[in-house]
Amino acid sequence: MAKLIALDTFHSDAGVLTVFEKLIPGNIIRVCCLSENTIRTQKKCQSSKALICLMGNCRVVTETGDYSQDFTLARPSDCLILSPCDDHQIHSTSDDCLMLLIAYQ
Repeated sequence: MAKLIALDTFHSDAGVLTVFEKLIPGNIIRVCCLSENTIRTQKKCQSSKALICLMGNCRVVTETGDYSQDFTLARPSDCLILSPCDDHQIHSTSDDCLMLLIAYQ
């Protein structure tokens, strides 16, 4: 089942630092940047995923069996963790949307 977590974020005069560490077990197998305003669908696969919207915003709908959840990612500190059994669809992306997808096992 998908879950939304808040990443540690630190503010200073130099800027904002969002830290992504010690959140995913196992090995990272793929890192992708998604930058086009298109609908993306991912069916079940063998890897778990972490989705982070670095710029802009988007909506992610997940389905696990008969259960559906709707998430809005609008800050770099929002991290959506997806298990291998979660089907997901990314849509309603803003024109400036830039997403980071990390697949791991």
